[in-house]
Amino acid sequence: MRNKLRILILSDVYYPTPGGVSEHIFNFAQQLRRKGHKVVIVAPGCNKKTVNPEHNQDVIRVGKAMPITANKSLAKVSCGMRLYWEVRDIIRYGKWDIIHSHGPFAPMLPYLAHKFTTLDSVRNNLTTAHIATFHASYRDVFLYDITKSYLQNRFDRIDGSIAVSEEAKSSVLYYFNGDFTVIPNAVDINKFNPDLEKVDKFKPENFNIFFAGRFDTRKGVNYLVSAFYFVLKRIPNAYLWIGGGDKYRKFGLDIIRKRLTSKFPQYGKRISYLRFIPHQDLPRYFASADVFCSPAIGGESFGIVLIESMACGTPVVASDIPGYRDVVEHGVDGFLSKPRSVHDLAKKIIYLAENKPLRQQMANNGRKKVVEKFSWEKVTDQVEDYYYKVLEEKTNGNIR
Repeated sequence: MRNKLRILILSDVYYPTPGGVSEHIFNFAQQLRRKGHKVVIVAPGCNKKTVNPEHNQDVIRVGKAMPITANKSLAKVSCGMRLYWEVRDIIRYGKWDIIHSHGPFAPMLPYLAHKFTTLDSVRNNLTTAHIATFHASYRDVFLYDITKSYLQNRFDRIDGSIAVSEEAKSSVLYYFNGDFTVIPNAVDINKFNPDLEKVDKFKPENFNIFFAGRFDTRKGVNYLVSAFYFVLKRIPNAYLWIGGGDKYRKFGLDIIRKRLTSKFPQYGKRISYLRFIPHQDLPRYFASADVFCSPAIGGESFGIVLIESMACGTPVVASDIPGYRDVVEHGVDGFLSKPRSVHDLAKKIIYLAENKPLRQQMANNGRKKVVEKFSWEKVTDQVEDYYYKVLEEKTNGNIR
């Protein structure tokens, strides 16, 4: 019987910041705890009133989260006067078996995780292994170009490297040499399921198109807003629901709506910008929609929203980009459309709208795929096995 592990997870991105990485870390930690492991998360400080209490279970908050622009999106880094010493002490005195950083080339917590796990005081404890998970998709990063030798040296000292997809793996290998194990993201298949109570706004007699995500350039929501003009002309009972908060005005989406409404008055009545949807409510929105659209233009390593939608029995129309191809099988559980193509996006949505049996078949195929490949139970088993494999290689089988 294998010993239970003491696991420390560090990331600059965690709740209350929404997104795929936060959801990944939370669910993964919960599943490890159910298996009997001790798991502590180190994340940036925040206003406790903005955090769901369950997201603060066994979480140590250090420093503050500072927003920065990276990869055509907003990211967070930790900062603080005592950050260095706080992280050092957490790592030095925790007697951890596994120190697991997410986004290991990013400042600050993943950087400090690497720094202190390579110090002699920790490295001499041969039962501590540093695991790193790479989530991002990127190319042509100037900072990596000028720091390649330094970062390669850091990479070589990581004991085990996980990529969430082939795209995340290829992004790192574009700059650095190393070995990877690909273990995908996952979804809570009980929380996200087709049998949830429907959202009242999504009337069953209508064709409801749903988008959920940040209003970032790379998410491509402006292409969906434009494509809906052509969808509505063909599908008169179509409605577009966009979840992402109140920043659509800054993103120029209201300008697109006004311009297209002047050409087609019905358009403005059929597109609705929803306020920020709490994550606990998202499954009902997915399950209520007839199709979920993600028209991202790039920079996506996986696409958690796609498997969340598929888990709820809702087919997807997503851009044909690396990362999304690792999730969607074109014509089987969804459609892949040409990136930045308003007309191809509209064409794929219209085809699904006019083919209800195909939508149902794709819904069944998508749910089946998620249950078989992307449940947290199965993905956590893979990571747990990887932990023990790395520890055995590092200690010649002498795991504490």
